[in-house]
Formats: sequence, structure tokens, C-alpha cells
Amino acid sequence: MLFQQGELRRVCLDLLRRADKPLTSREIAEHIIQLEGNDPADRRLSIEMIRRVGKSLKLLRKQGLAVSKQDQFRHYAWSRA
Repeated sequence: MLFQQGELRRVCLDLLRRADKPLTSREIAEHIIQLEGNDPADRRLSIEMIRRVGKSLKLLRKQGLAVSKQDQFRHYAWSRA
């Protein structure tokens, strides 16, 4: 699960562009894991990917390319800016 510099951000942004609703970092991470042909039930892999996706999304938000909205459970839903 190695990404070149900026590649994970591009994948996240592409998924947000194609989504018809805001996505959580967990949903994005699960989609990426499946795209790579890995087991989405692998808990260690899922946790690591969610962390990396969250960090990428925060960078996209800082660049003005993504926006987030927090729900009552403090989960963020992400969409394109």
C-alpha cells in the first residue's frame, strides 16, 4: 500500500468528484482498499488507511479543494469544494 507523493490525495479527490453524496474517510479508505485488491476486513490495514486518508483530506481542505461537515457523532463527511 505505497503511494507516490500526492497520489493518495488525487485518488481521494477523484472519489469525491464521482460521489453523489459526502463520504466519510472510512468509506473512502474502504473503497481504496478494495481497488487495490486487499481485504477490507483486515482491521490493521483499515485503521492505517483511514488515518492516511484523513490526513490527505485535511490537506485537501487546507488547499481549498475539499470541505468537511461534522455530524452529531463528530464524524466528518467530505465533499468537493
